[in-house]
Amino acid sequence: MSSSSPENLRLFLQMFVSSYEELEVLLFFARGVRQSWTANELAAALRKPAEPVATALSQLAARGLLESEARTELAYRYAVTNDELRLRIAELDRAYEHERLSVVQMMSDNALERIRRSAIRGMSDAFGPIYGKK
Repeated sequence: MSSSSPENLRLFLQMFVSSYEELEVLLFFARGVRQSWTANELAAALRKPAEPVATALSQLAARGLLESEARTELAYRYAVTNDELRLRIAELDRAYEHERLSVVQMMSDNALERIRRSAIRGMSDAFGPIYGKK
């Protein structure tokens, strides 16, 4: 990552972007598209299936990066007002444009870390009662 810190981008991805659909949706909005989009409209624009796009929209809204509005159908628009988040998203956009493999590797590493934590939590839940832990 030339102009940005790889660690900052990795942490941003870890906190805010957990799927490739979320990445593509976030970058679509961040690139200046300021109108509201329904899941079906955005899926058509991105040439993606509507269901994963709808999930990505919902997740990004839950993390405060998008906001929803009720129309005939639920629609979403870009909602990032924090300058630090805007900077991270702009860095992510540049990195994804110029060093896509690095971004994909970070996302894969983050996904593996989430799986490890989930497995550890599952083992703890399963064996905790045996060792007297609740």
